[in-house]
Amino acid sequence: MGLARAAGVRSALVRVERPMSEVWVASTDADSRVSPDWIVGHVRHADHGADLVIGTVHPDLADLSEPQRRAWLATRTPGRANGHVHGANLGIRADAYLAAGGFGPESCHEDVNLVDRVRASAPERVLAVADVDVLTSGRLQGRTPGGYARYLREDLVSTAVQDQSGAVTPWI
Repeated sequence: MGLARAAGVRSALVRVERPMSEVWVASTDADSRVSPDWIVGHVRHADHGADLVIGTVHPDLADLSEPQRRAWLATRTPGRANGHVHGANLGIRADAYLAAGGFGPESCHEDVNLVDRVRASAPERVLAVADVDVLTSGRLQGRTPGGYARYLREDLVSTAVQDQSGAVTPWI
């Protein structure tokens, strides 16, 4: 995935005739649906100083089993950013993207690695938000071995319930 994302961004940026500090690169996935004002939300945060926006992603609950739906709802608070990095909802200023080396060639977690590099150089310019949300597939078989489908299939239910003290109780 990293090579494909990098090639797409590279292809777009060579066509841009403005300063890279004025260009916003937004990323989503083919199995995701963004709202009509999704990019507006990203750019609003950029206009307020963010170099990188980590938006929230939620699966189509109709794709999940009942235990998975319960687990998802038990571990998410609507309106609160969780900070999980997903290429399905990521935006970055082009100059920050280039300075961080862009998406790497990794077959998985190229998005996480890019965010880590930007955070290392300018953590105050990285913003996790809840108001820019993407609906994505709840499919359990994905193209990358360590991606979102694997998380939904293998980790979601086992780490689902967190009580008031912060202790995690797995679903049984």
